[in-house]
Amino acid sequence: AKPGDSIFVSGDLGSSIAGLNLFLKNIEGFKEVKKKHLEPEAKFYKIEPFLKYINAMIDVSDGLASEVKRICEQSGTGAVIYADSIPIKPETKKAAEVCGNDALDYALYGGEDFELVYTVSKENLGKVKGYRVGEITHKKGVRIIKDGKEEPVLKHGYDHFLK
Repeated sequence: AKPGDSIFVSGDLGSSIAGLNLFLKNIEGFKEVKKKHLEPEAKFYKIEPFLKYINAMIDVSDGLASEVKRICEQSGTGAVIYADSIPIKPETKKAAEVCGNDALDYALYGGEDFELVYTVSKENLGKVKGYRVGEITHKKGVRIIKDGKEEPVLKHGYDHFLK
């Protein structure tokens, strides 16, 4: 990833963890959200037509915040995530609310959505599809703009190596 790149995701986030929480709390309904948890589908086909325009990419298996952090660490960069631009389906938002949680937290820290997060340079923006959710920066660290305020992202998704 390079400073100035836009950060994209290939589809909606937070549904899988929403489905898991619905199951854990024995909450009825929410068929589509539960299906996202039970029947994950790899989304490589979504980006294959414009793969040559992507600078960096990773799957969203551990939450958007965690994956953006990994891209930045590997690239020696930082990032800003735009909270209002993260695609979260209305049913996922409602499921989070019913479970007593925040759908934005599901998208940022939940994982297992089987979507892709990728970066694209300014000159290639018109050649790709997806949801623009942020920007790669020179300033290290991952930050989020939420409710008009920028703050550091201090927690991240699941870490397989954390003890």
